[in-house]
Amino acid sequence: MRNTVLLLAALGSTLSAAQAQSTIGKGTGLLTGSVGYHTQTENVSSTTGNGSAFSSTSRFGTFMLDLSVGGFVADNLALGLQLNHTVTGGSYTSSNNNSSSPSIPTASTLRVGPMAQYYKMLSEQFGLTTMLGAGYESDNNVSQSLYYNNYGNPSIYYSTRKQTGFYAALTPGIIFFPVPKLGLTASIGSLSYSRLKVKNDNNIDQTLNSLDAGFGLSQLQFGAGYYFGRK
Repeated sequence: MRNTVLLLAALGSTLSAAQAQSTIGKGTGLLTGSVGYHTQTENVSSTTGNGSAFSSTSRFGTFMLDLSVGGFVADNLALGLQLNHTVTGGSYTSSNNNSSSPSIPTASTLRVGPMAQYYKMLSEQFGLTTMLGAGYESDNNVSQSLYYNNYGNPSIYYSTRKQTGFYAALTPGIIFFPVPKLGLTASIGSLSYSRLKVKNDNNIDQTLNSLDAGFGLSQLQFGAGYYFGRK
């Protein structure tokens, strides 16, 4: 009987220790960063005015960077500031020598604002995260158009426009701690809302509201975080 009581006491102490180790305590500092990259190809096929075939290919590459800094105001709950920067560049090729080959402008998005992140630790090393961020957004948006000249030859035209406003985004992810102070993260997108004003050359005000559930491998980002003071 005595041995049974000692065994239960030892088991309870072990479970309590594991539970304590699976908590990121209040007062812990946080510095995290993540990066992602994906490519996209757009093909256009048409027929010219003289009946010959025309095709073009646009290739885009997008680089994503997220940085966050903050601290834990309660166990497993961090508050701080977040910066997100996305840049997209591309190249254009055409099968028609009479068609212009424009350079593709660089598109970019900048988001900065406060964030709150909650951690649900499933074990001592593995857990789930949810980040809620909101703040200022600035976009340099690029759009593509196909038009025909007086000879019926098609050409691609790219235009840019500036958009500014605010955003809110909810981003789930997973985290793994190989050591207590270092966390490795992964996420595959977010649920976001943005309200942006478009700056047009014709002085016409335009407001865009968008709700985007962007989840998938094209949104895959890997990152790492350092947790100051965590034991």
